[in-house]
Amino acid sequence: MRITNTIKRYCFLKKFPHHRQLIQIIGFVPKEIKLFEEALTHKSIKSQQPKHNERLEYLGDAVFGMVVADYLYTLYPEKNEGFLTQTRSKLVSRKTLNKIASEIQLNTILKHKVNDNQSIFGNALEALIGAIFIEKGYNYTAQYITQKLIVPFINVKTLAKEVGSYKGKLLEWGQSKKITIDFKVKSSKGKDHEKKYEIELFIDGQSQAIATETSIKKAEELAASKIYQDLINP
Repeated sequence: MRITNTIKRYCFLKKFPHHRQLIQIIGFVPKEIKLFEEALTHKSIKSQQPKHNERLEYLGDAVFGMVVADYLYTLYPEKNEGFLTQTRSKLVSRKTLNKIASEIQLNTILKHKVNDNQSIFGNALEALIGAIFIEKGYNYTAQYITQKLIVPFINVKTLAKEVGSYKGKLLEWGQSKKITIDFKVKSSKGKDHEKKYEIELFIDGQSQAIATETSIKKAEELAASKIYQDLINP
């Protein structure tokens, strides 16, 4: 068995030498090599590789969400549904996924042609989870997510105390004060996989902040965060 595994590892590294780090990241030599190639290919790569990782990202997102929900349910037996939902949202957020992807150095093995867009690495992490799920099943994947991704890199108790959404808090504040909060798209530039959105935040018709990000949602969140401390939590 040891000889067979050694041969399998050698063949994998010989064919994909730039994926040596992958074995370290996932903890095993993949059988379905093409599946992991797909997980590690962003849609900005259009030549030589017909498949990219968006379908696996969709699957991995669902698996990750399920594992996190189960993990939090067990970790916090006395907490209510509202707390669990908010904490889950923070754990499955793009910000958290990007952090984990950076910690495990997924950026070193992802094939892409995108500049200045960290979200592609969080997306690739979900795709990688999808590939692991297909090859190893739910139990292995759940253990991998909790023991190799969450526990080493995320302080869940600290994360639970953080503001989940500055935009949400700002809208709640506006509603309580009977103040109108509006977000408007000023401009959008770039190709589909490198598009940047400029968002302007208005309070009672007065411009308060401008932010630019790779999605409208992220730009709105960034704009809200710029004035959150001054308005809501001075």
